Amino acid sequence: MKVLVYGCGVIGSYFVNVLCEAGNDVTVISRGKRRSFLQEHGLEVYHMLQKKTTLDHPQIKEEPEGEYDAVFCVMQGQQHFQLLEELAELQTPLVVLVGNNPHAAKAEEIFRRHASPDTALLFGFQPTAGVREEKRTVCIRAGRSGLTVGGLHREPGVKEMGILSQMFAGTGYALTKCDDMEGWLYSHASVILPIVCLCYRYDCDLRQAKREDIREMLEAEKEAYALLAHKGIRIRPKGDEEYFQSPAKMKILEYAMYIIAKTVIGELAASDHCRNAPQEMYWIDQCFEELRDENMPMPVWERMHAQMPDWNTILETYGKKE
Repeated sequence: MKVLVYGCGVIGSYFVNVLCEAGNDVTVISRGKRRSFLQEHGLEVYHMLQKKTTLDHPQIKEEPEGEYDAVFCVMQGQQHFQLLEELAELQTPLVVLVGNNPHAAKAEEIFRRHASPDTALLFGFQPTAGVREEKRTVCIRAGRSGLTVGGLHREPGVKEMGILSQMFAGTGYALTKCDDMEGWLYSHASVILPIVCLCYRYDCDLRQAKREDIREMLEAEKEAYALLAHKGIRIRPKGDEEYFQSPAKMKILEYAMYIIAKTVIGELAASDHCRNAPQEMYWIDQCFEELRDENMPMPVWERMHAQMPDWNTILETYGKKE
């Protein structure tokens, strides 16, 4: 199948690798200085846990050409908005925005204003982490990983799932349907933002986190889930909020998160990402702050934010504010 991918960072690199492995005709849109390197050397991914290296040679172009069976925008959530009108005008039956984008409803509204009624829009998330080095991408993933995918408040349709299933056939890459990706993305933000606070508190070195820090982080996540419920936003995956209602499950989470924080998984999944993508972390935090309600106090959440540097300092230290 003919597939177009915008974005070839840490998440996009593995995504493209799987699409190439499945035998698709893959084109990557690259408009920065990395374009010439990818054209000359190809896309090299080191899969850390699997201890293997892959090298793919998708087509690298500056602009899309012709029709595509599907288009994926695998970028930071705030970057989706820079491309929505362009994506809406492409000749394709399916566009999928992959990444941290709690403002999915706003993205859908903008996209629909410019797109053909025959072009479907889905949202997706791939749970991989890593770091992009000068000549390769280091990827950390559990098994073959996969894509959680759905519409704003609906499961993907039969036609949409048919396209996706055919594209990833034979790879072992999992496709998990979700009936409310807005809820899923806000739920994900509720979980990652307290981790972000810890990372910046410890200068992007999560290994310094103590057991009491992890305990506080989980309490902040619990407050965030309560806010989502108060706002009528559905928690996804279904039943996730039950972990915060059970002392036994909270203990298991505390132990698991403490171990992750002390390993390379925490370094690549959290510390490195906060260090390399402060604009994305700032944007997600602002998206969540817009939900805040004075009738729903979040003392632990606020304390964690107060214990990290302010966003201006973070953006000056790790990157410029967009």
